[in-house]
Amino acid sequence: MKRTFLAFAILLVPALLFAQGTNNDNSLDYKIFTGQYEKGAAEIQELFGQLFGTKETLHKFDTYFHWYNVAHEYSHCILDFYGKSVGSVQEEILANKFAVKYWKSVGFDEELTKLKTLLEERLSTFANPVPEGKTFEEWYSEIWGSSKLMEVSVYGYLQFKSVLIAMEDDGDLESWFSAVGIDGFACPKDYKSGKYPVTADSAIKYLNDLQGFFKSSGFKVPAVGIELVDDPMTQCSRKL
Repeated sequence: MKRTFLAFAILLVPALLFAQGTNNDNSLDYKIFTGQYEKGAAEIQELFGQLFGTKETLHKFDTYFHWYNVAHEYSHCILDFYGKSVGSVQEEILANKFAVKYWKSVGFDEELTKLKTLLEERLSTFANPVPEGKTFEEWYSEIWGSSKLMEVSVYGYLQFKSVLIAMEDDGDLESWFSAVGIDGFACPKDYKSGKYPVTADSAIKYLNDLQGFFKSSGFKVPAVGIELVDDPMTQCSRKL
C-alpha cells in the first residue's frame, strides 16, 4: 500500500532499522514504514483477525507485510524515482505485479503458491464489494480516497484481489520495467534472496537482499531504508 492501510498511517516513535547498513536518513531516497502486529492495540489486532483469520494471525501478518509487501512497497519507490507513478488502484496492481515477479526471480515460487492459497481462502470469506456492471479497476478508481475505501473488507478485498490479479500475469520482471516505461533493466542471473524466519525483523533482511539484487544487475534504483513502527496499521513508503 503506497500511502495508508485501512484508516491510518500513523508514524509512532519507533526503533529504527535501515537497509544498506546506514544510520543516516540523508543517505536514503525513500523509507518504508511497516507496523508490527504484536505491538498493536487489541482492537487493531482484531481488525487484522478479520483480514487474515483468527488462527496464526501474527504469522500471516508477518508473511504478508514483512516478506511479500517489502517488494510491493519498494516498487512504489522505483515508480516515483523514475517519474512513473500512476496512483490509484492501477499502481496497486503494478506494485503487486512487481512483487510477484521479483519473488519469482529470486526463488520464492513455493512461498508465492502458499500465499496464493492463503489469499484465495481469505477472499472466499469476503463479499465481493464491486457492484454489478463495474470492473474491479473501475469501481476502486471511483472510490479511491473516499471513506468507503477505508472499510476493512473493502480495502482487504482490494489488496488481496490485486495480488491474485498480479499472479495471473505470466511476464517476467524485465517485461514489468518495459511495460511501465523504464529502460535498461536486465535481470541478474542466478541471484537468490535468503529465506528467513518471517518476523518483523526479517523485513530489513529481505529489503537488503532486494537491493543487493538490483546492485548485482547494475541497474540504478533509489536507496531505500525501512523503519519498524508500533502501529500495525502503518504500511507505506515515503520519499525523504
